[in-house]
Amino acid sequence: FILGMPTSVSIADDSGFDVRNQSLGSFVQDTWRVGRNLTVNLGLRFEWENGIKEAQDRSLLWFDPDAPVSIAGAAEAAYARNPIPEVPASQFKVRGGSIYAGATGFDDRSWEPEALFMPRLSFGYRLGEKMAVKGGYGMYYDTLNARDWTPDLQGFNITTTNPLSNDFGLTFNLGDPRKGILPIADPFPVRPTTGDRYESVLGNALGLDTMLGRAYSAENPNRTHSRVQRWRLAWQREIASRTALEVAYSGSYADRQGITIREDFLPEQYWSDADFRHTSANNYLTQNVPNPFHISNFASLQTTDPQLYQRLLGSTVFTSTTIPRHRLLRAFPHMSTGAGLTSLDQPLG
Repeated sequence: FILGMPTSVSIADDSGFDVRNQSLGSFVQDTWRVGRNLTVNLGLRFEWENGIKEAQDRSLLWFDPDAPVSIAGAAEAAYARNPIPEVPASQFKVRGGSIYAGATGFDDRSWEPEALFMPRLSFGYRLGEKMAVKGGYGMYYDTLNARDWTPDLQGFNITTTNPLSNDFGLTFNLGDPRKGILPIADPFPVRPTTGDRYESVLGNALGLDTMLGRAYSAENPNRTHSRVQRWRLAWQREIASRTALEVAYSGSYADRQGITIREDFLPEQYWSDADFRHTSANNYLTQNVPNPFHISNFASLQTTDPQLYQRLLGSTVFTSTTIPRHRLLRAFPHMSTGAGLTSLDQPLG
C-alpha cells in the first residue's frame, strides 16, 4: 500500500489480425542513339495494386451516412420532447452507421484496386565538344500496401476498464463497476447488465451500431494512390580535363494527396465572421441542453439487446443528461461529443 492505489483497473482481450493485398508490376526501358549528338532514354512502368483484406473480415472500414441505427426511433422521440429552436423535431434525424468489411452489399477490401502507368523520359544532347544539355521527366505513385496499414479492430479488440472507489473504499458497488470497485475485494465484479465480469468480444455483431457515441475515422472505398511528377533540365560545360560546371533546374508536382475530411462539421451559418473572439456566440453553442441520447431513453435495450446497452454505457454521449448545443446542430450527433466523425478522402488533383 506504500505505492498507493491506481485510479482504475483494466484487462485487454486482443484477437490480432492478418492483412494482405496483391500487387503486380512490370517495367520496360531502352536507350536509343538517335544521332551523333542526341541520346534518348524511354521507359514505362506499370503497377496494379489491390485493396487490403483482413483474412477474417475483422476490420471496421466505412461509414454509411444513411444507414438506420437501432437507437434512431427512441432518440428522435426524446428530442421531440425537448427540441432546440434551430432544428425542428421533424428535421432531427438519427442516421449513419459503421460498416465492417464483407457486410452485405459492401466489399471485403479496404478500397478499389487501381492500375498505375508511370512513363519516364530522358535525353542528352551534345553542343560541340565541351557542352551538353540534359533533361528528364518521370511519374511515380505511392504504394498502399498491407505493411503500412492497420485495420480498425473495434469489436474484436476489447478492453474492460473499471474505475476504483473514489473514497478509498468506504463505498463501492460490486454489482455496477461504473460506480467504482474495490480491487482488493473483486477488481472485475459481475456486471448486472450482462452477467459477465468482462466486456464481451462481440466481433461484428453490433454492425451499424458499433461506433455509436464514439469518434470514428472511416476509410474511403474510392481511395487513390498519391502521385508525384518530377522533371529536370541541365546545362553542362567542361572547363578542364577533370572539371565540369553544371547548372540545372529540378521541379516536382504532387497531387491526389490524402486529406482528412470532417463529416460532422458545424454548418457555416453558426460560425462567427468577427475578427475578435465572439464570446456570446461561443457560449451559446457550448451551452448544455437536454440530451436526447441519454441511456434512460433506451431502457428497453436491457432486455432486447443487452450487449448494445452495455456498449452505450461506455460512452459519455449516452451517460450524460445534457449535451452541448453545437452537437445537435451537426450531422451525426450520435457519434461523439469529442473528435466526431472523419473520413479519409483523396480528391483527384
